[in-house]
Parts: sequence; structure tokens; C-alpha cells
Amino acid sequence: MFNRVIEYLEKLSSGQEGDQPYSDEEKSTAIAALLYRMVSIDGIVRDVEKTQLRNVLRTRFGINPPALEKTIALAMSEHSDSAGLFPFTSIIMHRCDEDERQDIVMAMWHLALCDGELHEYERNLIERAAELLETPGERPQL
Repeated sequence: MFNRVIEYLEKLSSGQEGDQPYSDEEKSTAIAALLYRMVSIDGIVRDVEKTQLRNVLRTRFGINPPALEKTIALAMSEHSDSAGLFPFTSIIMHRCDEDERQDIVMAMWHLALCDGELHEYERNLIERAAELLETPGERPQL
């Protein structure tokens, strides 16, 4: 995925930008990778976080059950291959409107709080992702 982001940026700088640089699968994988990073950022992935990640991907982002495990596996692979948020947020910025991006940040808050703890790394990740997604990152009132 990171290579596709680099290829897109090269096309963009040369004036060869296409209409739709990323597929629906790449969009889903980018969202899933960003959300997986959310549940793993504190170094412990709890069962409740895994369950909530699957629920969020299925209900909020419409990833159907047959594709869900494949998407999560791709997301985990992309997450481990990437040192930063840019490859994921770049795809999301190109494929998602402002409401969808805000929903992603709200999903990040949901996942950060589902285990009953808010780790400093989780809060920092949400703030950085919200900045890159150009959307408010304030903690929702629950």
C-alpha cells in the first residue's frame, strides 16, 4: 500500500493524477489499518478491542463478514510494514468525504475507550490522525 501512495504522489507531481487513485479495497484496508493501529498502540490488544474492531468495521464502514477477516489481515500486515500514518491517511483523504473522516476519528475514540482506559499513546494517535484527516479530534461526550 505504501508503494501505491508513493506512485500516486509521483503521478501527482508530474501532473498525471487519475480520477480514482485507490480502490475500494485499498480504502477499506487503510481504514482498518488505522483502526488496528488504534487498538495496538498501547502494546496490548485485548479481546474486547478485537471484538469492537470487527464490529466497527462491519457496522460503521460496511465491510461485509466474508471480507472482514481478509481486510483485518491486510490491515495488520500494512500496519506492521508502515512506520507512520501517512499511507493510510493519504488514501482516506482521497476516498472519504469530511463526514466519513469524522466518523473514522469517532471510531478511533470508541476503540480507545472500549477497554475502559485511555492511554496517552491512544490520545496522541487520535490527535495526529485527526490533524492529517483535517477533521476535529475532540473526545466525544459519552
